[in-house]
Amino acid sequence: MSKSVFFRLLKEEDKGIGLSDAVAALRRGQEESAVRVADPNSFGQIPGSPFAYWTPQPLINAFEQMSCFENETRTVRQGGVTGDDARYIRAFWEVSSVNLHTGQVAWVPFAKGGATAPFWRDLALVVHWDFGRCTFFGFTGLLHRPSEKPSSADLYFRGGLTWPLRASRFAPIPLPKGSAFSIRGYAILAPADDLSSLLAMGNSSIFDYVFKLALGRFAFPEFVVGVLQKLPFPQATERERLTLSELGLRSIETRRAGGTVHETSHAFTILAALQTPGDSLTARFAEWQMRVGDAERQVAGNQRQIDDIAFKLYGISDEDRRAIEESLGGASGEEEIEGADEDGEEEGQAPADPRGLAADLVSYALGCVFGRWDIRMALDSSLIPDLQDPFDPLPVCPPGMLVGTDGLPATVHNIASSDWLRARANVLDRPDESRFRLPRARAQAEMYQAKPGVGQSEHEYYPMLVAWDGILVDDRDSKDDIILRVREAFQVIWQNRADAIEREACDILGVKTLRDYFRKPTGFFADHLKRYSKSRRQAPIYWPLSTASGSYTLWLYYHRLTSDTLFNAVNNCVNPKVADAERRIQNAEARLETAAGAAGTKVRDEVDELKAFRDELLDLKKKLLRVAELPYYPDLNDGVIINAAPLHKLFRLPKWAKACEECWKKLEKGEYDWAHMALEIWPDRVREVCKKDRSIAIAHGLEHLCEAPPPKASKRRVRQDSEPEDIEEEEQ
Repeated sequence: MSKSVFFRLLKEEDKGIGLSDAVAALRRGQEESAVRVADPNSFGQIPGSPFAYWTPQPLINAFEQMSCFENETRTVRQGGVTGDDARYIRAFWEVSSVNLHTGQVAWVPFAKGGATAPFWRDLALVVHWDFGRCTFFGFTGLLHRPSEKPSSADLYFRGGLTWPLRASRFAPIPLPKGSAFSIRGYAILAPADDLSSLLAMGNSSIFDYVFKLALGRFAFPEFVVGVLQKLPFPQATERERLTLSELGLRSIETRRAGGTVHETSHAFTILAALQTPGDSLTARFAEWQMRVGDAERQVAGNQRQIDDIAFKLYGISDEDRRAIEESLGGASGEEEIEGADEDGEEEGQAPADPRGLAADLVSYALGCVFGRWDIRMALDSSLIPDLQDPFDPLPVCPPGMLVGTDGLPATVHNIASSDWLRARANVLDRPDESRFRLPRARAQAEMYQAKPGVGQSEHEYYPMLVAWDGILVDDRDSKDDIILRVREAFQVIWQNRADAIEREACDILGVKTLRDYFRKPTGFFADHLKRYSKSRRQAPIYWPLSTASGSYTLWLYYHRLTSDTLFNAVNNCVNPKVADAERRIQNAEARLETAAGAAGTKVRDEVDELKAFRDELLDLKKKLLRVAELPYYPDLNDGVIINAAPLHKLFRLPKWAKACEECWKKLEKGEYDWAHMALEIWPDRVREVCKKDRSIAIAHGLEHLCEAPPPKASKRRVRQDSEPEDIEEEEQ
């Protein structure tokens, strides 16, 4: 063998001085950490022959002596590319739960990369899937790949592991059964008994190093399928495999416990503030942050044990291990869990700081008012269902959701249809909202919902009124005032401490009152928009439709939208408010006739203000009716932004208003003719498109109108080993 001397000076600020010192030490026969002697010919043992001069020889030998990662029991594949994410992909909370996982055409979980998150990260996205055609619903192929079936479609819906294409480190997470995977969220498919130990090994520092070594790049490489298939993978003993499996499962559960406090997670149960003890929010938040720190330390401890086994399996000495971990930037287990995904997009998750946790509290309360979350779980943790196995199919509803007798999100219909539910309508007078208290046993229009086996317990009656129509208002004089109703939720949860908790939450949020927080465009809705945005999708579910000045706001719950919602908002909220404004104007004008001097000026100003308010209400009414008469037939399958687009003039947060306006313009131009809304508003145009475009015709169930011949089967052979150069083009 012909050996060469290499000098590693990556950390030296002055490379010249560093090289001179290393050469001098070498001449004196002294050991020098910057010097490595290696045989360049041995680099050819590694696929691609990277310049691996700093790699321990046992690791280089592993590429020849160990079996490849992919074998007769393990399969590694890339998934399909939709070509149009706006059409085929949604956040899971956007679509109707009826269409999740069930039926001939359904929305199924979709692994599409995301932020680096060792051991566990929720799959927030779903893709529209046609089980009859075994492809994305309406998908007819792409120009560069005309096949109607996406890549590896025959391997979808099995349990496995997935990881993002581009990341700071290789960190696979569970791919639950029933999930599809994409060109940016690859999949490892293996027997169920092997998945947790594979996940542990995949998250080890040494496996990350081996992968990057084969790729020839250590800074944010692309972890492609073709390279993973050929990586050397050691054979563990049964005892080592069981230990790895246990450590992997522990790490998953620890990570997933953190997801139970995030509304946009399949694991959501109740808030961080409700999972911790304390007399104040500040104390509870501090306790939660301590738990987060403890969880990180637990995972880091698991990581060290995994690394101990993994380095041993690869035959790496302690000295070489230290060098490898140094080259990786330190021992793993300390990676940033939340942050930018592989596309540079920020993951939509509120930070675990006091302000973010306080915003979570208000959001949760509003969700309880709209019947999204089951507030009883905040009162009795024994009601919280257990989380499923991490490799089992994801639940249709997060555990913390209020569900009906069919197991789907509660509505006035599936709640009222139960034999063990009855309504009690003892309507109470509402005192001044600032002093309002809601005794749990005397809630207004309480809904009885006995837990099976509990009998006459304290949870016999559902403890608060639910806004089943999905409409609230920012109006002190209304029984459906959003602030009053959120305070009711606070009363149920915090009882005699509700006022103090509310004041503390406002202090943390930097507002004087809850009403200020809801009224400011940069307040509640801005926080909500950030929380409900994932992977380039902005999908807020609580919508503020406001007058130009924000003097009056309707709050709509996306999941309760119907073709009657806007008409109901006008008839039940705006019209009565206009009538009240007219009465107040008449009374003020009558007083103006007898008022003089300063008193007259004050009354005249009052009249002007009332007229301006009335005119704003009339303008709001006009805009609402204009949209309602388009006609406006919301369909959750279209997604949040398309359903919100016609209302873009009524949103005050510039970022969201602009996004909705841009979406509306695309709808008008015909760029989204696959959407149900396009067919309802421009039926003639869309039907003409269906004659020429089979994909659009399928989307609307109008394939019989299509005059274009069906696509021919592709003759292009798709390589199954998916070498880096064979990776399909990215989504458009």
